[in-house]
Amino acid sequence: MWRLRCGGADPVLSSSGGPVAPRQPRVQCRASRYPVAVDCSWTLPPAPNCTGATSFIATYRLGVAAQGQSRPCLQPTPEATCCTIRDVQLFSLAPYVLNVTAVHPGGASSGFAPFVAEHVIKPDPPEAVHLSPLPGQRLQVRWEPPRSWPFPELFSLKYWIRYKRQGASRFRQVGPIEATSFTLRAARPRARYCVQKYYPPDFDPSKIPKLKLPKDRQYVVRLMAPFNMRCKTCGEYIYKGKKFNARKETVQNEVYLGLPIFRFYIKCTRCLAEITFKTDPENTDYTMEHGATRNFQAEKLLEEEEKRVQKEREDEELNNPMKVLENRTKDSKLEMEVLENLQELKDLNQRQAHVDFEAMLRRHRLSEEERRQRQQEEDERETAALLEEARRRRLLEDSDSEDEATPTAPRPAPRPAPTAILHEAPKAKRKAETLGSRAQLSGLVVVKKTKTETDGRSGRGPAPSPGAPESEKTADPAARAPGASSLSQLGAYGDSGDSDGSD
Repeated sequence: MWRLRCGGADPVLSSSGGPVAPRQPRVQCRASRYPVAVDCSWTLPPAPNCTGATSFIATYRLGVAAQGQSRPCLQPTPEATCCTIRDVQLFSLAPYVLNVTAVHPGGASSGFAPFVAEHVIKPDPPEAVHLSPLPGQRLQVRWEPPRSWPFPELFSLKYWIRYKRQGASRFRQVGPIEATSFTLRAARPRARYCVQKYYPPDFDPSKIPKLKLPKDRQYVVRLMAPFNMRCKTCGEYIYKGKKFNARKETVQNEVYLGLPIFRFYIKCTRCLAEITFKTDPENTDYTMEHGATRNFQAEKLLEEEEKRVQKEREDEELNNPMKVLENRTKDSKLEMEVLENLQELKDLNQRQAHVDFEAMLRRHRLSEEERRQRQQEEDERETAALLEEARRRRLLEDSDSEDEATPTAPRPAPRPAPTAILHEAPKAKRKAETLGSRAQLSGLVVVKKTKTETDGRSGRGPAPSPGAPESEKTADPAARAPGASSLSQLGAYGDSGDSDGSD
């Protein structure tokens, strides 16, 4: 594991033998326990005739502003050359500034170290590295994250593996990988392999030789079209915001205030013709080079012309006070003309206007109130009608329920006396005698018109059935007369009653 060396520093003595102020300390910070803490250390340049003790005061603040609040950086002892920053603000755009002051009887000196916590992350080496053979000429390497790394599940680490066969001149490198195991394939049997998973404390990444790449190297980037354009080859319109896989390169011998200018190569989505454009940091825009024409270029040219005229006027007024006065006079005159024209237009509109807006608004408000009142009255009438209908229905239901609740008991039929039949027989006989007179019977009997009589009146008699007997075909003419038939039947009924009584 990485360990910070904490120790004392000696002051520097002058040539006369008196103590002098120590030199400026060199400060460096490393976040091996991100995001819990950041560890910082410093060293004093060596100097001859160093005697006495030197103490250190370490403070830090968030942001480079001088008025920021400073906090103490925790030190084991005042003479220690290391400290710890506990409260680390994650993903902060403002950097931390560590101030280390070396105090000596001969004076004091300070050293500053600005840093961003995410830029100084350097975890400790992995632990528990094991190597085990596998069938098929393979070797498996396993390890565990460093114990100083607090949250390996949230902030996963990536590992590089360097290995070589014993006697080989250079290492082979694999990574970065997030897993905690790796399998080496095609391993030679009975051969020794050296797997490097540890970086020594004096490891300096700046000493690693950098790969020299050509300055005009092109990179493949993903970008969106910065403006609307039209292809010159096929006439296809390419709208702003369309995504492309473009090639990016740095334009040689073209800079603006030290800022490099980049060129991008894209292809038309229809004919695959090459289109190029460059960045324009001077105007915070892009410049079309070839392969397409930019749409809405007229508006941009008009803006550029206005800017050019304004700049020429400012340059001319800078050294000519009379020109300033003339321009102000022209501007005042133009402003007065504009105000006069505006007032004339207002007067013309008022003369030609025949609409009283106040009266129109009043009528509109009155009509709205009347409409609202009518609607309210209609709602009240509908509500009253519904209530009246509900009350009437309830009264009818109540009356029906009362009628069903109190039914009238039927009266019992009177029982006839046992001797009533003796008095009823002479009464029936006298009644039949009185009905025997023709005058009374003719007034009481009503003859029913049969189908035969109606057919006879119309001249069409009913045809006798072919199988009927002759007695039925030749009926008595006296029986066909309605009056005689009825009287004879009643007389026969009366005679039958008399005969029954005599019997």
